[in-house]
Amino acid sequence: RLQDLHINSGNLLNLREILMSNTGFRLFEFTGSYANNNSRFNWYNTGYDKHTKFFTADSFNYCPAKERDEFVAASPYQTDFNTAHTGAITIGPFDVSRFAKDSVLDMGIITIRDAVFTNHRDKRKPRLPGSVRSLPANFLKQIPIRVHADTARISNALVLYEEVNERTGATGKIVFSKLEGSVSHLRNYDLSPVDSLHVNASGYLEEKLFIRLNVRESYTDPLGGFIMGVKMDSVDLTVFNPVLKPLVSAELISGYLDSLNMQVVGREAFASGTMKMIYHDLKIRVTGSRQKKQVFGSGIKSFFANTLVKNNNTKRTGTVFFERLRDRSAINYLVKITLSGISSSIGVKKSDRQAKKYRKQINDPLPATSIP
Repeated sequence: RLQDLHINSGNLLNLREILMSNTGFRLFEFTGSYANNNSRFNWYNTGYDKHTKFFTADSFNYCPAKERDEFVAASPYQTDFNTAHTGAITIGPFDVSRFAKDSVLDMGIITIRDAVFTNHRDKRKPRLPGSVRSLPANFLKQIPIRVHADTARISNALVLYEEVNERTGATGKIVFSKLEGSVSHLRNYDLSPVDSLHVNASGYLEEKLFIRLNVRESYTDPLGGFIMGVKMDSVDLTVFNPVLKPLVSAELISGYLDSLNMQVVGREAFASGTMKMIYHDLKIRVTGSRQKKQVFGSGIKSFFANTLVKNNNTKRTGTVFFERLRDRSAINYLVKITLSGISSSIGVKKSDRQAKKYRKQINDPLPATSIP
């Protein structure tokens, strides 16, 4: 439905002139879909009111054109199968006249409610040589039109990250729910050295562990510099078993996290920092098959694992280091940085040794003006 749109012989064939000459019109109850060989999009009850300059939608869906198994089978290399489903969306104030005049998509504040995002990757396939996925700031800069938004807000979102292990064939899942977040200073033009993308988010891992995330990523630093902080509240550490069992063939028999605080300085290629993880009564079991030989071997491995692991920590600070898998998503990078810090903190992984080859780059500070 379309109301109060005025058209005359002078602008009949010029959409830009129609948008600029109409001081007020309303488009609403616009529902539709679009599909090609790669993707499917659906939108429901969308509308735009030029008086208020607000765009609204009841919901929006995106998914690949193929079902997940078919999508994975059709790709010769590892690739991400992503889907998105949202509830209500509002964008504004968004002035279409400005977009028509100078091609700037100035969207004001974007609010997305009740969204569900999924990311699935099968690591049993080979990686595509030379593939590089952009981090968020560089991704914005690659958009072919000029984009600006004060803030993008997400309310009550759910994020499901899945990874099929290349050795075990099992699927590890990480579920974040009740996610509240904001991304501010979204811009891809007229950027200065002090401009950076700000991300703040909080939510629950497996409905139990409350996590807070803060990221600042420079728009102009050639190294893709960012700073990141992660905090976690107290929780029974067996909450990580849905990830550990399928991916590393281990599980936590017991363990309690009192607090976790991680501070990281990262680049596009790697990230390093520190993690203070306070915990107690940590015990690990290495899992195996039901065969007696395998069960016996798992028992030996569990003994050595618990010998190496620090069962309690009240003050030790662990080293965080992770060399990015550059063909994978920013979400993958964030998860692997955090897991690297946890592995180092409990004594499973010696990140200090791994970081030595990057010692000079780690000690080189990020440009002082790139990140507030």
